[in-house]
Amino acid sequence: MQKGKDFIETLNQTASDEKLTVGNWIVNWLQNYAKPNVRPRTYEKYSGCLKAYILPRYENVLLGDLNAADLQKHFNHLLES
Repeated sequence: MQKGKDFIETLNQTASDEKLTVGNWIVNWLQNYAKPNVRPRTYEKYSGCLKAYILPRYENVLLGDLNAADLQKHFNHLLES
């Protein structure tokens, strides 16, 4: 559970950068946090899911503008389709 907590803390710390997009943050997180800290297959799964389901919708959204309600609506839509 610590890794999930680290993910949220990192997200909260970097959200204050007003010009950082979700896409840039995800690429940075995958390369600098996930890849060195998880098994290769786990990294592939994270990368694939983020690129398939999150980046197409949120790549150019500013990280500070991302909110839980929008993500929940997006996940609900993905589950329905």
